Amino acid sequence: MYLGHLTANQGQTSVAFSVPEINDFREQSRTMQQIAEYSPLTLSLLEATDASQIDVGLVTGNYLSVMGLRPIHGRGFTPGDDGAGAAPVILLGNAYWMTHFSSDPKVVGRTMQIGKRSVEIIGVLEPAPFFPGRIDALMNMSISEHHVSAMMVQGRSHRMTEMIARLAPGSTVEQARAEIAGITERRNAQYPESYEKAAGYTVELTPFKEILGRDARLMLWMLMGVAALVLVIACANVANLTLMRGVRREHEMTVRAALGAGAARLRKLMLVENLVLAGAGAALGLLVAIAGVGTLSRFVARFSPRADEIHVDWMVLAFTALLAVIIAFVLSFAPRAGSGHSLSAGLAAGSVKTTGNSRRKRLQQALMIV
Repeated sequence: MYLGHLTANQGQTSVAFSVPEINDFREQSRTMQQIAEYSPLTLSLLEATDASQIDVGLVTGNYLSVMGLRPIHGRGFTPGDDGAGAAPVILLGNAYWMTHFSSDPKVVGRTMQIGKRSVEIIGVLEPAPFFPGRIDALMNMSISEHHVSAMMVQGRSHRMTEMIARLAPGSTVEQARAEIAGITERRNAQYPESYEKAAGYTVELTPFKEILGRDARLMLWMLMGVAALVLVIACANVANLTLMRGVRREHEMTVRAALGAGAARLRKLMLVENLVLAGAGAALGLLVAIAGVGTLSRFVARFSPRADEIHVDWMVLAFTALLAVIIAFVLSFAPRAGSGHSLSAGLAAGSVKTTGNSRRKRLQQALMIV
């Protein structure tokens, strides 16, 4: 669960938590099994030849267990990594490990020079989205003197930390929300100097999965709508072109029917042709989609930490294949197949002009309107 601190009377402005505020919920909550702290920070990374920056999330020792994360190499954080006296340690993010350490599992135990301190690499985290933004690694709080200072630990209005919790077994989201509201109300009344009534301080509890996609949801639905609209236009245009092609091939179909090809064989011929065309189009579309995934992921990364999960999966492949087959069947059975009994009439009509009957015209007009 993500706990958001809001000032409801100031346009639902989001503010961070202070350590005393987090301790209020730790001590009084019964629906929360664990509560972890998270604070983003950018630090200077001193390398052998140059200096660069590394974006980290400063977390408490229970962060991984609250989030349900685990390291794929080395160890995670423990309660012994909390507090001012703990040695600074770092848990590398999966992407950072692959790009900066070439996926070397022997990186565990090495040290990095961050600021003026030597920091031990204790492990590598499994692939996972980071919140609220993309970071390179996780560290314990002791790397930052400010985060373990008395001002930070004791200052109720010194708000710099995000709060993430895990529901206790048997508790529901509704129960937790009711409890959180009660704790917040008592807190605001007990410390009026820190919570102006005019601001309307509230705490909102939201399942973490909803938070990860919240900012991107509307934009992704709009993109999905645009994609669906383009797909409908493309299918309508292809259907129209195929119907016109069918008009031009009426003589051929009439002759084939007169030479002994039945309607079933003609349907099979058109089906094979349309399957080849639809299959080629689907394959080309998939190639374009695969090539464009990287661009889409970089765009979505500005709105959601789950952008790395965007890829062409089996559902996309199945949808594309199914759509290609459906289109091929529709285009094969919509036109009229030739009949051996109408050879002279068909050829006579074709000698004057090539046109469609009223049923085909209505179908083409409907496709154009759509």
